[in-house]
Amino acid sequence: MRIGYVWDSYALQRNIIGIIKDVEYKKVFDIYKGLSYLAYIPKRLNMPKSEELFADVKFKYNDLNLNKVDLLHFFNNISYGNTPWISTFETFLPRNSVLLNHQENGIIENNKKIENALAAISAPSCKKIIALSESTAQLERSLLEHYPQYKKAVLKKMEVVHPPQPLFVESFESKPVSIEDPIKFILVGSDFFRKGGLEVLLVFEELVNKKKLPFELTIVSSMGTGDYASGAGKKELNKALEIINKNKEWIHLYSNLPNQQVIELMIQHHIGLLPTWADTYGYTVLELQASGCPVITTDVRALPEINKESHGWLIRVPKNEYLEALYTINEERLSLSNAIIDQLMRILVEIENNRSIIEEKSNKAIDYIRMHHSEENYAKKMKKIYIDALNE
Repeated sequence: MRIGYVWDSYALQRNIIGIIKDVEYKKVFDIYKGLSYLAYIPKRLNMPKSEELFADVKFKYNDLNLNKVDLLHFFNNISYGNTPWISTFETFLPRNSVLLNHQENGIIENNKKIENALAAISAPSCKKIIALSESTAQLERSLLEHYPQYKKAVLKKMEVVHPPQPLFVESFESKPVSIEDPIKFILVGSDFFRKGGLEVLLVFEELVNKKKLPFELTIVSSMGTGDYASGAGKKELNKALEIINKNKEWIHLYSNLPNQQVIELMIQHHIGLLPTWADTYGYTVLELQASGCPVITTDVRALPEINKESHGWLIRVPKNEYLEALYTINEERLSLSNAIIDQLMRILVEIENNRSIIEEKSNKAIDYIRMHHSEENYAKKMKKIYIDALNE
C-alpha cells in the first residue's frame, strides 16, 4: 500500500508519516504546492491579504493522478482530483481564508469557495475526514449547519481520532525528581505570549520573590511576538526579558532545543505549563504527560478533552461557542489575561500546600497516555481506515 502525503510538517509526522510499518509513504507534489511556495513570499513580508492567499492555495490539492499512489492522506488539505483521499484536520475542513477570522466575522454563508470544498469532501474520492478532537468535530458540525446541503454526506465520513503519543517514563518513581525538592515547572512553545508565558512570569515572580515559594521555572521558547491571539509586541517582550534576567537563579531560558533534548528536560521536571490563549490541540500536553508531568492548561479547544482534572489542572477562561478563548478586543484580552493570572496563582499555591498531588496526577497522566494515545492502537485504527477506504 502506497500512501501519499504533501508536507512533512510536525503535524504530519505526529499523525501520518511512518505510522504503519508495512505501508510505503511517498511525498507528493502538485500545482497547488508550487503555488503555495510562491504565496509564502508575500506572507513572509506581511503584505496585505497574504495570509488569505497562502491559505487558499496551501490547503488545496490536485495532481491529476500523476503521483501514482493508492491513497492520499492530508493534514488540513482537500483534494479536487480523483485519487482516493482522506484528511486529518484541526479546525475547519476546508481550512479556507474566509474562515480564518470566524471568531470576529462568524461563519460566512453562501460562499462559493466553501461550497466547492464541501462538494469535494462529499464526492466519492473522499473516503474519510478525521477530526483531531471532539472540539474539531464540533466546529465542523457548526460549519455544516450553514451549509445543510452537504451535512449528511460530510458527517457520514467524519471520525474523531486523537493523535498517538509514546510514553517516556513508566511512573513518577522513575523520574529523577522528588516531591521534597523545589517544584520544577516547564513551559514549552515558540509563541511564548500566546502560550500564556507573560502571565506565567508575573505569577511566578509574585510567588517566588514575595511569597517565597520554592519553585523553579524552565522556559523553552524563541520568545516570538506578534502572534494572532495575544498580539504581544516589543513592550511585552521587554517586560518578560526583564523578569527573566532579574531571576536567573530560578528561571532557566532555552531559546531553541532539539525535540529529544526537550523531552529529556520534561522528564526532569514535576509539572508542565500551558495556560494558553489559543491552541487547536496541544501536542506539548501529550509529551509532558508522557514524561510524567501533569499539566496546568486553560480549557480552550481540545485541552479539556486531553487534560482532565483527574490528571491535570484546568484554568477556566471566557470562551465562545467554539470553545476558543475571547481575545479579539482589548477588553477581552485583559479579561483573559487576568483569568489566567488569578487561577494560576491559586492552583500553584494549592500544589505547594498539597505536594502529594504531584505524584498522584503524574501517574494518572501516564496512565491516560497509555490508555488513550497508544501508538499501536492508533496504527491499527489508521490501517483499518486505509484498507476500508481502498475497498469501498
